[in-house]
Amino acid sequence: MLATVFAFLTPTISTLHAQVLAATEGINVPELPRKCIKPKERAVKPIDLFTPLTCLEPVVNVSATAGNQAESFVNVNPTNTNNLVATSNNPGTASIFRAYSTDAGATWTRGTIATGVACCDGQAAWDTFGNLFLVYINNTLNHINVILSTDGGVTFSAPVTAGTGPIDQPSIAVGNGSVWVDWNQNGSMVARGAPVTGLGVWGPFNAQQAIPSATGSFGGIAVGPGPGGGKVIVTYQNPYGDEGPSTIYANVDADGLGAGGFGPRVTVSDTNVGGFDFIPAQSERSIDAEAGVVWDATGGPFNNRIYLVYTDETVAENNDTDIFMRTSSDDGATWSARVRVNDDATTRSQFLPYVALDPTTGTVAVGFHDCRNDDGVNGTNMIPNDDAEYYGTFSTDGGATWAPNQRLSGGFSNATASGNGIDFGDYVGLSALMGKLYTLWADNANCDGTNPNGTLHQFDLYTNPLMLSCSPINEGFDDITNLPGWFMINHSEPLGVTNWFQGNNAVFPAFDGAPTAYIAANFNNTADVGTISNWLLTPVVNLVNGSVLTFYTRTTPLFPDRLQVRMSTNGSSTNVGTTSTDVGDFTNLLLDINPTYDDQYPHVWTLFTVTISGVPAATTGRLAFRYFVENAGPNGTHADYIGVDRAVYTGPCGTPTPTPTATATPTATATATATATATFTPTPTPTATATATATATATVTPTATATATPTPTPTIPPRPTPTPRPRPTPPPRP
Repeated sequence: MLATVFAFLTPTISTLHAQVLAATEGINVPELPRKCIKPKERAVKPIDLFTPLTCLEPVVNVSATAGNQAESFVNVNPTNTNNLVATSNNPGTASIFRAYSTDAGATWTRGTIATGVACCDGQAAWDTFGNLFLVYINNTLNHINVILSTDGGVTFSAPVTAGTGPIDQPSIAVGNGSVWVDWNQNGSMVARGAPVTGLGVWGPFNAQQAIPSATGSFGGIAVGPGPGGGKVIVTYQNPYGDEGPSTIYANVDADGLGAGGFGPRVTVSDTNVGGFDFIPAQSERSIDAEAGVVWDATGGPFNNRIYLVYTDETVAENNDTDIFMRTSSDDGATWSARVRVNDDATTRSQFLPYVALDPTTGTVAVGFHDCRNDDGVNGTNMIPNDDAEYYGTFSTDGGATWAPNQRLSGGFSNATASGNGIDFGDYVGLSALMGKLYTLWADNANCDGTNPNGTLHQFDLYTNPLMLSCSPINEGFDDITNLPGWFMINHSEPLGVTNWFQGNNAVFPAFDGAPTAYIAANFNNTADVGTISNWLLTPVVNLVNGSVLTFYTRTTPLFPDRLQVRMSTNGSSTNVGTTSTDVGDFTNLLLDINPTYDDQYPHVWTLFTVTISGVPAATTGRLAFRYFVENAGPNGTHADYIGVDRAVYTGPCGTPTPTPTATATPTATATATATATATFTPTPTPTATATATATATATVTPTATATATPTPTPTIPPRPTPTPRPRPTPPPRP
C-alpha cells in the first residue's frame, strides 16, 4: 500500500510543507545537566512525503496552533468533569501554551499563560476544592513559580516563587488539604509544601526542605493519605548526566506538612536508562527513565499503595526500552518485583511514561509513546523504530496485571521531522477521573488535517481519552433510548404511568454531560398507594472478584426514596420475577440505600462504589439498579424522584492474582456538579449497607459531592398528609 502511495508522490514541496518558523535561541546552562536547557529549534525537514490517509483512532487536535507545542499536561476538574485544561511548552513565545474546554474536550479555547515570563516545564494539579495549580520555570531559568486558577483555567493568578537559583524540572502534586512542589536544585532534589483550605485559599509554603542523600533529578512527587495534608513521596534517578545505567530512588515525608521532614533514601530499582539516553525516536533530545509516582488515598482495596512507573532498557544502548511498574504498600520502605506494562512482542522503544490514579475508582493508568508498529515498512520514512504512536493501558488489581495496550493516536509521528529542540519532550502529563484517562501528547501525524504546520512538521497537541474498564460499561445516560444491552422492567404494583425516563433538569441537572444526561424514575412508577419495583439491568458482564461498579445517584428532599443494587450470576438472564416483591435470579443484594426511609438517600450527587467478591471463577451475569419503594405512589408517603448517572463497571484485567477483599472507609469529598445552578453543602454521608450471601459480597464506599462554597443545607419540610400533591413531571417515557 505504501509503495503505491509513494509511487504517486513527487519531490515537489508544497507551500505548507515548506513553511519554516524562526528558530528560537538556545539557552546554554553549563553548570549541571539541566533539561530546561532550551536548544534551538531545528529547521523543518523538507523531504517528508508520507501523508496518512485517515485517522486510525478518534483524536481531537487540542492546540491547532502554529509552531511546536510539546512537553504537555492535561488536567480534569474534579468538581466539573466537562472542564479540561491542557498546557505545554510553547517555544519562541516565552509563555506557556494553555487551552481549556468546558464541553469535555469537544472544543477548546486557546491562548497563553505566564505570557512573556515563562521558559518551560509546566506541570499542573487540580484539587477537590477546584484549585488548579501550575508550576513552571521562569524565562531566566532561575525561579520555580506557581500560579493558581480558580475559574477552570480561564485566568491565573500572579506567580508565587517557590525556589530560586540553579533549578530544573519541577513537579507538582495535591493532597487532602495540601499542595507540594519538588525540583532539582544544584544537582539534588528539594521540596516545599503549602496548606490549602478552600477555593483560592492556600499558603504560605513551608520552608524549603533538603531531601536526605537526594542527589539526582528527573523524577516526580505524589501525596498520599495521612496527617498534615497527606504523606509525601519524591522519586528521582542518579546518575542522571549520561546514557546509563542509573538507579531510581525515593524519599518519604511521613507527616506531610508537619515538622518531621523527609526520611532516608530508599532504592526502588535499577535501570539501564540514564538521564540522557539517546534512542532513534528521541535521537536529538534523548530520554530519561522518567520515574513517576501516584499514591492511592481513595480508601478502596488498595488504599495507601504507591505506584511507581519508569523506563528500562533490556540491554544498555540496544534501544529496546520498556515501561515497568513497581508498587509499595508500606510507605515506600520496600518495593514489589517489577511488572511490565507494555505488551508488545517487539524489540522497539516505549518511552516517556506517565502514571495517573483515578481517585473515584482506584484504577491506575499509564500512557506512553510507543514505536512497536514502526518496522521500517509501516512508518513514515522506511527507518525502523524512529516513528512513535501514543498508547495507554490500566490496571484494576493494584498493578498486578494490565489491560491490553490500546493505541490512542491517529497515526505515526516523527520527532526529527518536527524540528522541535526537545523532540517529543521530557514528559507527558495525564489525569484520570471517573473511569477515564485523559491524555495529551505531541503529534505531527496530522491525520485529521487540522495541524496548521502540515503533516510531519511541527507538533500540535492531540487527545483521545482511554476508558478505564475491562468491561464495556461506562454509561452517562445521555440518551436512554440508546442503551444497547440494558433492560428496563417495571414490576410495580399497581403499575403506574411512568417507567425509567430521561432526566428532567427542571428537577435537578445531571452530574456530568448535558443537563438531562441521566436516567430517572419517580413516584408515578406505581399508582395510588403501591410498591415500586422498577428494574434497570446492565448488559452482561464478566463477574470477577475485585470487579467494581461505581455510579452517582441523588434524590430530592421531599419524600424518602430507596435504591438497591442487585446481582445475578446466571449469565444473560433477565429474570426478576413477576411481582413487586420478587427478585428472580437477582438474589444477591449488594447495596441498599435508605432501606428504613429515614432520609439517608443523598440530596446531592453522591458516588457509590460496589466491589464484587465471593463469586466463583468464569462467572457471567448482570448487575441491576432496583428502584424499590414501599408505601409509594401519588397517595403514598414514600418515593419522589431519583436520578442515576455515570455508571461504570470495571473488571480486573488479564489474570489477576487473588487479593483479599478490603472494606473501604466512607469519605466525603467537596466537588461540584457540572451544570447545577444552585449550590449545596454536603449532607451527612449516606449509610450504605452490603448484604452478604453465600455466593457474593460487596464492599461499598459512598462519597458525597457538593460545591466548595458553603450555603445553607436544604431543609426537609414536614411530610404532608398522604393526599394527591404536585410532583416533578417527567417527559413522556420512551
